[in-house]
Amino acid sequence: MIGGLSSAGRTSYGPGMQWNDRWVLITGASSGFGAAAAEAFTRAGAHVLLGARRRDRLAHLVSDLPRPL
Repeated sequence: MIGGLSSAGRTSYGPGMQWNDRWVLITGASSGFGAAAAEAFTRAGAHVLLGARRRDRLAHLVSDLPRPL
């Protein structure tokens, strides 16, 4: 694997993957698993695009994330 690509040319996702400057789309981000995923990915260096039905909870999550979006 070189530069995140497997020998077949597909992106490889796994425990050793580098998330710096990659984008992640998370739906249901206002609570539960989605909120936890948003926090984990931002801590790992990813940019996150968040979607949720509850704007107030989403705004609260965004203000608590470890790095600016």
